[in-house]
Amino acid sequence: MKTIMRIAAMTIGVVAGVLGVVALVMIGITSMISFCFSGMNPSREEEKYVIIRLSAESNSRGDEEDYIYRDDKKIVCYSLKTEELTEYVINKPEGERITWDTDVDSMFYYVLSNHVIRRFDLEKQIDEEILSEEDMRRMCGFEHWPESTYILIARSEQDILLNVEDNIFICPVDGNLKTDCIGVNTLFSEEKRTGGEQVIQYRGMRIGRRYDVKKEKYQITDIWKEKNGRPLFSYGERYTIKVEETQVILNHTRGYCNYTYQVEGTPKEQGIRCLNTTAYKNSHIQGNELTTENGHIIGLVHVPRESYCDSFDPSQDELKCDVLFQLNPKTGENSILYKTENNRTRIIGYQDGVIYLLRDFKIYSSIMESKEEKLIAELPEDTFYEFDWQGDYLIVICRDGIYGAYKVR
Repeated sequence: MKTIMRIAAMTIGVVAGVLGVVALVMIGITSMISFCFSGMNPSREEEKYVIIRLSAESNSRGDEEDYIYRDDKKIVCYSLKTEELTEYVINKPEGERITWDTDVDSMFYYVLSNHVIRRFDLEKQIDEEILSEEDMRRMCGFEHWPESTYILIARSEQDILLNVEDNIFICPVDGNLKTDCIGVNTLFSEEKRTGGEQVIQYRGMRIGRRYDVKKEKYQITDIWKEKNGRPLFSYGERYTIKVEETQVILNHTRGYCNYTYQVEGTPKEQGIRCLNTTAYKNSHIQGNELTTENGHIIGLVHVPRESYCDSFDPSQDELKCDVLFQLNPKTGENSILYKTENNRTRIIGYQDGVIYLLRDFKIYSSIMESKEEKLIAELPEDTFYEFDWQGDYLIVICRDGIYGAYKVR
């Protein structure tokens, strides 16, 4: 009997020990899962600092009186002189999304997700519909809207452009948009289906197209502003910019070491050697993060920590570093101008040999030649900021709207 009791006690002890080990293992696994997925908790705010523009050069609004900012609810006019804010609420139906045009002045054109085009007159404070859903269907020849239809909107000096499922329409802002919108392909006077690109000039724009044999239709390859070479619509990872009087096309396919540029009128693309390494293959060239100086293109690229991370506007957790590069399209000379040591320092601007940095919520200017740094401003610690440029001002936007503007030149 005593032997049986001893065996039973030993068995219970072994079972208890095994259960204890299992419990410890489960606790360990739970802790590991909690640790691994802590960054995916939707309630956790990630640090995110967005560079809207690298310099004021790509901002069509060049005056130094007012800066205009917009979101999906309102338009904010900020006085660069008095720091006064004026807000205008947009007539947006509940649940609708807004797609804005690319330029900012006293007229705002925007698209609602119900395929309606509206215009807001800042001076008169009039918000009106200019193209109805029926107007848009008639223009496109749709009896019913295709599923998940997208409409992009952009603006040149005299026209707005609507890209509807790759059907592009030009609509004069001083005309009747319901009757005067025309398809881009109707502007070409000649057919060319044997290969090669056709390029025409129209009302301050350069428009290119190429015939796609497989799809049996023309594809628009480029639409850019003649004045500065900036694209009105981006096609893949291809961007255009004007350097002095020369149009240059930059191209890159994410995941490959194939950064290239092509000068207009030359037969082939050339490589950008300083970027063609595995370190930068998952980065992007972005139009608003390009500027020009003394015949060079200066560009900012964000280097993501992993291939699956956002490379357009990465959060701090997703970012490895920021890199500023330069390219002389005439000679092909290119190099890395500046590379941050880690993701705690951000490149937020560049102009005239001066780079602007955000580090530990302090904004510095750094002269490239002497490396001399100067403190410009200190910001409150927050998880979100946007940085933009207009004229000689650095614009800082926080989660609640415009935080301030700093005249740096």
